[in-house]
Amino acid sequence: MNSSESKAALPQKSGSLTEVTPFSEKGFYLSELRGRTIALALQSATGDELRSLASLLDELGQNRTRVVIVWDGGIRLRDVTPSEIEEATGAPIEPLGALESLPGRIWRLLGSATTVVVAAGVQGEFESECASVVGRLGIRKLVWVDPAGGLVHSGGARESFIDSVELQERLRDGLVAPSRASLLGVVQSLLETGVAAVNLCRIDGVADELFTYDGSGTLFTAQGYVDVRSLG
Repeated sequence: MNSSESKAALPQKSGSLTEVTPFSEKGFYLSELRGRTIALALQSATGDELRSLASLLDELGQNRTRVVIVWDGGIRLRDVTPSEIEEATGAPIEPLGALESLPGRIWRLLGSATTVVVAAGVQGEFESECASVVGRLGIRKLVWVDPAGGLVHSGGARESFIDSVELQERLRDGLVAPSRASLLGVVQSLLETGVAAVNLCRIDGVADELFTYDGSGTLFTAQGYVDVRSLG
């Protein structure tokens, strides 16, 4: 999909003329996210990076897209305090607590807010606790923020799309970097247990990953993302 604005066939009658409503790539993805709840795994960020998310969260809120930020409360996000997190996101921090009661607590908060922060990683491993939060809430899309960004080929080119079958084969055959094996194992588990898509990207690339076809990181999907068939 071309990132520049194009025209779509959405005619509107105006007298004897037909007007065409402008269509944008970002508008398409916003419409796909409208009325949905997505999760954002945030394990590492500076204060400036965290504050840069504020406009994105505001835009998603205006789009009626709810965001559950799963924050690694077991460590400070590179000198970012909990109060700064609350200020940047405009949302209070909800302790993970008992998983059984988490859905009720989170959905009550989302009744009056569009963003909620869940502090995970306090009692165990952040990756596994984040997966538990997403699974317990039944969220189908997760954006995992990682300083290393998405995966890259040996030649340095970014890998934009990987489906669950290919990821499983790579993990089985040991074809992933040891430093990322644990995270990718969690991604595979999420795809196998009901999450439709996991985006892996840097924090400064979240908007591009959400609102463009090219993205900025790697999109992992339970099913193939692109289906090519003969034109009939």
